[in-house]
Amino acid sequence: MNLPDGLLDAGWTVMAWVCFVPLALFAARRAAWRVLVEPARLNAFLAMVVALILLWHLQAGVKPGLSLHLLGATVFTLCFGWALAFIGLCLVLVGVGLNGFSGWQAFAANALLLAGVGVAASHA
Repeated sequence: MNLPDGLLDAGWTVMAWVCFVPLALFAARRAAWRVLVEPARLNAFLAMVVALILLWHLQAGVKPGLSLHLLGATVFTLCFGWALAFIGLCLVLVGVGLNGFSGWQAFAANALLLAGVGVAASHA
């Protein structure tokens, strides 16, 4: 469910950025950064980011309609809490974008759909 660049109108793209920036700032403020001071937890966090980048490149799914995007978001949320999970999933999207599999114009919309919805569903 990765939206390519140019799929959304400029209005939708701007609205996605308007929603994404405050949410990302709120998550960065509410994140339990002290959890990542412990080397084992930091290694687990970064390993999960790298593993999800690799899994999202595979475009694999477990069953029709159940993709690894949502499963990865659920595992991330359960391990690190909603704020660090949202930030980590945004880092995953940055990694996917740097590898050329996703564009930057739709980054905010993808972050809201892939990270925001997955974390919200898992946290609720």
